[in-house]
Amino acid sequence: MPAMVGAAAQADAVLLVLNASPGELEAGFAGQTLEHLRVARCLGSSALLVAVNQMDAVGYARQGFDEVVAASRSVLVRAGYDPGTTRFVPVSALHGAGLTDASSPPGLGRYDGPPLLAAVRALEPRPIPFTVGARLCINDVILGGHGGIAVAGTLQAGELRVGQRLRLMPADEKLQVRSVRSRDKAVQQAVAGDHVEVGLSVVGSMSATELRIAAGSVLCDLASPSRVARVLEVALRTLEPATPLTRGFPCELYVPAASCGASISSIVCALGPRSERLEGAPRPRVLGPNCAARGRPKLARPVCVDVHTDCKPTGRLVLREGGRTVAAGVIFAVVK
Repeated sequence: MPAMVGAAAQADAVLLVLNASPGELEAGFAGQTLEHLRVARCLGSSALLVAVNQMDAVGYARQGFDEVVAASRSVLVRAGYDPGTTRFVPVSALHGAGLTDASSPPGLGRYDGPPLLAAVRALEPRPIPFTVGARLCINDVILGGHGGIAVAGTLQAGELRVGQRLRLMPADEKLQVRSVRSRDKAVQQAVAGDHVEVGLSVVGSMSATELRIAAGSVLCDLASPSRVARVLEVALRTLEPATPLTRGFPCELYVPAASCGASISSIVCALGPRSERLEGAPRPRVLGPNCAARGRPKLARPVCVDVHTDCKPTGRLVLREGGRTVAAGVIFAVVK
C-alpha cells in the first residue's frame, strides 16, 4: 500500500482490471481493491476506466459482461466514483481481444464502445497547476549520476528547464538543473505530469555528498517553495476505520512527497458535504465511519506540503492505521 499511495499521487487516471471468470469478481473485491480505489480517488485521480478481462472464460457473452458491470457499481460508488460516467471495456488479454480492435473476436462486436487502448488515450489528464511554480517530489536519489547529483520523480506542478535554479526543501539549499530526461530522452524542458530524471549541481561551496537530499525531498521554485510542516490543519473525511478517530489517535500520514508517523492533536469542527464549516454544530469528539471534520494532525518529523488551494497535487493526504486507510483529505493550512 505505501508504494500504491505514491503511485496514486502521480497518476492522471485509474485503470481497474476486473475478472469476468465465474466467481472471480467477488474474490478480487475481497482484497485491497476497494481501498486502492478510495486512495486513488482521495489523491485526485477522478478519471476511471474499467477493463473487464478474461471475457474468453464466458464465451464473450454480453450477459457475462453486463453481470460484471452491474456487480461492480456499488463498489465504485463506495470508492467515490460515478458508475454512470465510468467506461467499461470487455477484453481478453490472453488472446489480445478488445485491446486495439473492439470487434475482434466477433463476440465482442456486441460492445459498441472503443477498444481499451483508444479508451485510455481518450482519458483527460489532470489540470496542470502553474501558479506555485515547480514542484518535483523526489522518489529516488543517485549520487554521481549526470556528473553530480541525479534525482527521479514526477513533476507535480510548474515546469523544469535546463539551467533553472531551484530550492531543495526541507534542506533549504539552492540547486541548478544541469540536465533533464523524460521518457528516456534528453529534453530541454519538462512540464507538470512528466516523470523525469534531473541532473543537478549545488549552487555554492557545499559538496554533493554534504547535501541533505533524499527520497521525500521536494525541488521547488525559488520564489515560492513548499512549506515545511510539523502541524497541519486539514479537511478530513473518514472511510471505515476499525476504531473511531479521537484526539491522540496514532496513524501514519502520507503526502505525495513522503510519509511519517502522526497523531490527531485536535478535532476543530464538523464539516458539511461540501467541506463547509457547519455553523452552530458542536465540535465532534470522535469521528466514526463516513464523517467529515477539520482536524490537526501533528507530524513526527518535518514534511514538505502545500496548502490545497495553492497546489492541489501536493495538498492532499491519506491517514492509515493498522494496515488500513482510515481517512483522507486536503490541507487547509500549515499551523506550525
